[in-house]
Amino acid sequence: MIVRTVLDNGIRLLTEDVPAVESVSIGLWVSCGARDENVALNGVSHFIEHMLFKGTQSRSAYDIASQIEVTGGHINACTGKENTSYYLKLPEYHLTLGLEILADMVINPAFDCSEIENEKSVVLSEISQLEDTPEEYIHDIFEASFWQENPLGLPILGSRESVHNFTDSAIREFFSARYNASNILISIAVAIDQQKTIRLVEDIFGSLATPNGTIPTRKENFAAPKHFRTLQQRKTQQLNVLIGSPAFGATNPQRYTMAVLNAVLGGTMSSRLFQEVREKRGLAYSIGSFFLPYSDSGIFCTFVGTSCDNFYKVVSCCADEYKKMEMEILSAKELSNAKEMLKGGFLLSMEGTDARMNIMARNENNFSRQLAPAEIMQGIDAVSAEGVRNLASNILSPQNNSILVLGKMKDSNFQKAMSLF
Repeated sequence: MIVRTVLDNGIRLLTEDVPAVESVSIGLWVSCGARDENVALNGVSHFIEHMLFKGTQSRSAYDIASQIEVTGGHINACTGKENTSYYLKLPEYHLTLGLEILADMVINPAFDCSEIENEKSVVLSEISQLEDTPEEYIHDIFEASFWQENPLGLPILGSRESVHNFTDSAIREFFSARYNASNILISIAVAIDQQKTIRLVEDIFGSLATPNGTIPTRKENFAAPKHFRTLQQRKTQQLNVLIGSPAFGATNPQRYTMAVLNAVLGGTMSSRLFQEVREKRGLAYSIGSFFLPYSDSGIFCTFVGTSCDNFYKVVSCCADEYKKMEMEILSAKELSNAKEMLKGGFLLSMEGTDARMNIMARNENNFSRQLAPAEIMQGIDAVSAEGVRNLASNILSPQNNSILVLGKMKDSNFQKAMSLF
């Protein structure tokens, strides 16, 4: 059973009793990411994530890592466009230790000036590493053009200029405005009495407050995404291609239809794109589609890495498969297979305390409630072949597709392939 508790200071707490497991998974989400930044402070959410591991008033960076790892556990974090999360997993009898370390990091970070300067070098190296990985870097370039002036288009890591110019006062001000009780969600999955867990969290995190009771407002209204066809010349071993279309947010009722569409088109090894482009024709190693939802908007994308010689053929295959999804009704077998895959995948994803911790938090952040497995199964079962085609005719239509190619090729060859869309 999942219990939702709002602590006296405003922290939202989710606990689930998971019987017959020996581990505890604890996650802490702050509603803060690249979307909450501006150009000058771009990357500060990610930088703060790094700095919380650099030590507190009573623990060094080594202490934080070693005190978790000596138990056999692990601790990590992740910054996104809308949330920053800190999570750890360790034996359940170390629950108190895990909570104390997480609270210490969030409530008492040192923000040592010398460590800030050191960490700037680390993050600048991380940016360089990303730029040397074109299959990942292309997503940052694409979203920057796609979202135009909206902060959703800002890269999570920030720019070299913004990171270099971070000041101690700016970091502390951003942290203080967002790392407060009413902006935090804690999710815990463990085989321990839930009331005991709630009391522990209350004792350990109770001192965290919300200064002035206010949090900066997030910008959610923005211009329509930009439509573009862009070739960015770059010396690489192959061409990296990203095709993206405007979509809806994470809570949209059509999310189940989108999941089926993605599964059929390019989300799996048995999908149409993977089978046609890689298995049958051998035109690419990496090919697939995915849905990237945010709270109020999203993108549906197809990514492929291929050679210059195969570029036109690959784009032609993508255009053909997009057109088929728009024009043709799925067969009963293909629809049934996609649904069974999604339902089975969901059930398998619920195994383990870390998985359940993440599912609870995702549901709370997106829906402000927990979605029962039966509700999700019903949502998947309700998807119709006609519904998939209708969604495809909107999402995949040529006028909605933006295309970015990262690599070295002749502009005339690029323009020739673009005529297919």
